[in-house]
Amino acid sequence: MDTNQETKVIDLGGKSVKENLDSTKVLESLRDAETGEESLSSDLEQKLRATSKKLSENDDASTGDAAAEKAAEAIREAEAARKAEDAKKAKPVSRAEPVRKAEPAEKLPPQRPEEPQKPQNSPMSSKKEQQERTEQPDGDAKKISVDQLSDEEFLRLYGDGERRSPKRKKQKKGRKKQESVSEEEQSEVPEKQKRHPVAWFKNKLTDENIDDETAKNMVNVIGIVGGITFILAVVLVAVILHAKFSSFSSQFNQAVEFENAGDVARAAGCYEKAIDAAGSKGDRIRGRMALANLYLEQRSDNNASFYFEQVVDIDPENEEAITKLLSIYESNNNMEAIVALAEKASDREETQALFADYLLNQPVFNYKSGTYDERLTIEIEAGEAERIYYTTDGSEATEMSRLYTGPIQLEEGHTVFHAMAVSGTGLMSQNIEVNYEIMASAPEKPRITPSSGTYREITKIHVDIPDGCRAYYTLDGNVPTAESPEYTEDLVIPLGNHIFSVIFINQNGLASQVSTKVYDFIFSAPITKNDAINKVTEGLIRTGELLDDSGEAVDPAYGTAQFQCSEILTINDAQFYRVDKIYSGDGAFGSYAVEINTGAVFALLDNNGNYTLVGF
Repeated sequence: MDTNQETKVIDLGGKSVKENLDSTKVLESLRDAETGEESLSSDLEQKLRATSKKLSENDDASTGDAAAEKAAEAIREAEAARKAEDAKKAKPVSRAEPVRKAEPAEKLPPQRPEEPQKPQNSPMSSKKEQQERTEQPDGDAKKISVDQLSDEEFLRLYGDGERRSPKRKKQKKGRKKQESVSEEEQSEVPEKQKRHPVAWFKNKLTDENIDDETAKNMVNVIGIVGGITFILAVVLVAVILHAKFSSFSSQFNQAVEFENAGDVARAAGCYEKAIDAAGSKGDRIRGRMALANLYLEQRSDNNASFYFEQVVDIDPENEEAITKLLSIYESNNNMEAIVALAEKASDREETQALFADYLLNQPVFNYKSGTYDERLTIEIEAGEAERIYYTTDGSEATEMSRLYTGPIQLEEGHTVFHAMAVSGTGLMSQNIEVNYEIMASAPEKPRITPSSGTYREITKIHVDIPDGCRAYYTLDGNVPTAESPEYTEDLVIPLGNHIFSVIFINQNGLASQVSTKVYDFIFSAPITKNDAINKVTEGLIRTGELLDDSGEAVDPAYGTAQFQCSEILTINDAQFYRVDKIYSGDGAFGSYAVEINTGAVFALLDNNGNYTLVGF
């Protein structure tokens, strides 16, 4: 049987067509069944042509029949799968539940959109199409897509695979992890276009492996990135324009124009904006000087001085700002501000010379700042100044501080002086600061010889006095002070029992610890201590100074005489009792010497330890 002339029933997507199995008619019938129109995809058309050729070349009728049936079956299954996919896409999606995309068991070739079908009885329909609509499909025919055939079946039916559809080639390449395109295709694409990201992205969008959802997401990302880029560009342009029109030079020039036009308020506002926008030191000074001069012309001294002071803060050597500030302060009799300005300004000789007519010389201290190991007596001088004010707590001196009236004794520790001078006309000096650290220490405890005990011969008490100290003592056990008798030379142990106490006091006024010795001096001589007192009393009665041995004076103004014999003196190698007389009335005082062996009495003259005997 000739396969080209054999009659078969082929079910083509719900249409039954009985045709002779001529290769040309098979191709036309399959094209009509695939799309309903006279058009086919290139892949399907290649496969159909391969099938038609196979049928033409096959001499075995049975083999040809089987091949035709399998081809028809593959086409029917492909048509069924396409209709099922269209039904899923047409189904409305509920907003309450997310729709999960069903993954097909095997990826199908892309389907072309279905065009509206022509009415069955339309005069535009061909006789062939009307005949196909009237045909009924063979119930025994099985639908199968050509792309669903395995490689072995396709090779067995349609040849060695050289005419295999591009879709199956891509599926095979997918299983091999998408090898690169062929060398011929690579040679046709310029190297620069391969590397260009736009070209790559276009290729990605046209890739059949990217589904509609992914493409839509990529388009959304591009839109978002583009929108952000546009917004950033607008913001950048706005920033550039703002920087241009709000720069120092722009605002300063506008201020000058407003000032020349007499619009002071707007000029001041632009000057302030220029100051805010100033970056360099020169611009910062320039803007403030212009605004200060504007206020000065308007007789607004407070505002003008505010900006002039800022200029001095930035540039302590700015003579223009300092000179104008001095003029403002002087006109307002603000001497304290002048003093503060002088302290803020540069220490350069040229800068300080600007204050010569406004300030007095600073006070001068007799001691420089430093550390000392002795107490200091501070004296302050200020030349022609009438008053000097000072503080010792570290605060600045003002006219409300303590007035200096005389030397100041510094105690041990740290002291900070601030002082200022004020003239009769109200001129002031700058504050001067002086620091003193007094680190004096108390003297060591005195060492006394001899040791405590009973003595029967005349014995002297000796104390070594260190440099810078004085010694003070008592004989009654009381603690010595600076008001006690001063120890200047060796002292004879007094007659009787006595407690000798001594201290050192250094130049800083610091006292040492007290040293004490206890002495009992028992002296044996023909004349005793009481004998010596009696002999002095008898002599005063004989001379008419006393009335009797009670000690009452002849002159009532003197009162009663009291006598004390406490020591033995050695004068010209002879030893004498010393007897002191004190009147209770006027406190008149007198001393006498009584020789210890003969009892001879002499008037005693004490010239700082140098004794002279006068006949009595």
